Amino acid sequence: MLSKIRCNFFIRESELGKILYVDCSGCKNNSSVSNRNCFSFLSTIILKENVDKVIFLRENFKRVLEEKEVRKLKKYLRAIEALEPNAFCKRCRQKVIFMKRNFKNPSLVLENIRKIGKCESCSRRIKHVERAINSAFPGINTPESVERSLSRIRDKVVPTFFKYFVEDGSKGKGKVISSYEIPGGKVSIVKRESELVYHLLPEELFLSTKEIKLLEKIFEREKSASSREENLRNVGERVSNIFKRYSSGYGLIETLLKDEKIQDVFI
Repeated sequence: MLSKIRCNFFIRESELGKILYVDCSGCKNNSSVSNRNCFSFLSTIILKENVDKVIFLRENFKRVLEEKEVRKLKKYLRAIEALEPNAFCKRCRQKVIFMKRNFKNPSLVLENIRKIGKCESCSRRIKHVERAINSAFPGINTPESVERSLSRIRDKVVPTFFKYFVEDGSKGKGKVISSYEIPGGKVSIVKRESELVYHLLPEELFLSTKEIKLLEKIFEREKSASSREENLRNVGERVSNIFKRYSSGYGLIETLLKDEKIQDVFI
């Protein structure tokens, strides 16, 4: 699985494991696993370096592929890589070779898996690959475009003005015992062993790239605009509220303080 794509990247080790940073400034691709060129590059690096998390860095935002999704993707790639064509019958062998060559097209891979599944002698050798592909690309169908299949990998877009670390709520063991929405975010209370964890997902992490670019322009115009009203003319309520929080408000803390269930905050 060698990639001809050349990207500038570096890897840092932290308490969260190996994090792959990809410098996408000036790149014509969309800095996402849904792009076949980006996926081709990632498919080589994440296995070779055994990374745990991926961050695409752009001028206005960063796109994050969390540990859970990277783990699913590695499982899929390893399952394809481990397939031995000679272990299959003559008819299925060619399909396996085709799958290994076209691993960047998950829908096409799944289509061939289902064909092999009809072979009594080979079906059991391919089941684990089908499970891996359904896990990495939830809801995948056949046929569908490469971009559509790859877009099923869940990533999140983080604006550059968002200077906080928000833990991936799916990490670690625990049970969600309560969840609710507050102005500007979603809250989950997770029980992990003997402690309760307060997990906040702010709406800033659900902005589209279009909204992020708009916000960056507004922040830039703030330096020269004659009034805030001029800055916020013809923008949506969500964009307006986020801008106010991060320009003259308390940022993420402001969202936290809107939770009426919070009684004390210790810093």
